[in-house]
Amino acid sequence: MKRKIIILFFIALLVGCNKLESGFVIKKYFVAAHSEVYTTVVSMGKTAVPVIRSRYIPDKWFVIIEGVYKGKNRQECFSISEGEFEKLNIGDFINVGNVKRGKK
Repeated sequence: MKRKIIILFFIALLVGCNKLESGFVIKKYFVAAHSEVYTTVVSMGKTAVPVIRSRYIPDKWFVIIEGVYKGKNRQECFSISEGEFEKLNIGDFINVGNVKRGKK
C-alpha cells in the first residue's frame, strides 16, 4: 500500500511539470498509432505466473515550445490535437492556455 501511495505521489508531480504559459514552437512531431507488448506477473496462490499483454497506443501529436519561466529559458513538450498540430508552424508564438490539448 505504501508503495502505491509513493507511485501516485510521483505521478502527481509529473502531471504538474509544465510551467510555461507561452513560447515559440521549436519542434513538432507525430507518433503513429502502435501496439505495445508488456509482461505482468499474476499471483495464483503461492505461484507467480507471467502474463503477456498488449495495449493500443493511438496517434499522438506533440510540439516542443521554448519560453522563459522565472527568468530562465525553458523547453517543454505538449501533446496537442491533430487540428492544432496542422495549424502550427515552427517559429510560431503560442499561448499554451489557448491550444486544444491532445490526450496523453
